[in-house]
Amino acid sequence: MRTTGKLEPPSLMAQRALTMNTDLAANTATPDSNGKSVGAAYLLWLVLGFAGGHRFYVGRFGSGVAMAVLAFNGGMWVLVRVGQVMLAALALWVLIDAFLIPGWVRRVNSKHATRECAR
Repeated sequence: MRTTGKLEPPSLMAQRALTMNTDLAANTATPDSNGKSVGAAYLLWLVLGFAGGHRFYVGRFGSGVAMAVLAFNGGMWVLVRVGQVMLAALALWVLIDAFLIPGWVRRVNSKHATRECAR
């Protein structure tokens, strides 16, 4: 916030404070807002990353199923070179997802907030 050295009227100060609080609330997921949590997404990524658990959590069902199928097939064919290649590709995919999770959660929470405001 830029200040000019002059005192602002209380109504303008209240309006700016309300705007800042609204912006903060839009970017923050609270437990009672049914928003998704980045921490929960990372926990799912850590525990069920190879099965696509984190993707299901943020609503990316198609690619979650693809990850689960790739993990299953890679595990079934692990003794053959093909399974090792599948699992290596899956590991790279899971690693890249670690950097994408915050953006997905932000997008899901923003869509949820937009729907709630429309009601």
